[in-house]
Amino acid sequence: MGSDKALLKFGEVTVIQHLIVKLSQISSNILVVLGDNFENVKAQIQNTKIQFNELHDLGMFSSLQKGLSNFESGATFVQMVDQPFVSLEIYRKMISKFDAECFVIQPSFQMKAGHPLLISEEFSKIIQSYPVNYNLKKIIDKYSQKRKFVEVDNESVLQNLNTKMAFLNEVKKELI
Repeated sequence: MGSDKALLKFGEVTVIQHLIVKLSQISSNILVVLGDNFENVKAQIQNTKIQFNELHDLGMFSSLQKGLSNFESGATFVQMVDQPFVSLEIYRKMISKFDAECFVIQPSFQMKAGHPLLISEEFSKIIQSYPVNYNLKKIIDKYSQKRKFVEVDNESVLQNLNTKMAFLNEVKKELI
């Protein structure tokens, strides 16, 4: 994309600031895990815990493990910075569908799996037990009988910030 996704402007704030404000409406326990561009992104974050992932070069799974290792109990949302368009209603719907038998709550749109993920404390421990260079999708597939899909009517759960033009188009829609 050519620029740090976390630092892209989302109206008057950056993407990372937008996500923190949104997520703070459903949780007071937010942790941002950073690797590349740590200092620049950190400068945009206030009143939120930040964790540096010294193994970020090994991939996103290492950042996930780093973040999960900092939570002691309860279910956890896994929110990537490149998915800022998910509405609060979707997060709330996912929370309402969570139960003790489930490892993963995953939104879907028209039968396509999306993001963010809501994972149980038990599944968090399983994820942390894998090698740092592993793949989350493989673990979710292994425990697929413990995954629950929540159908939503908004394709935002499928969108990623892959190009600056696509991002700008989505921001325009969001801010109108």
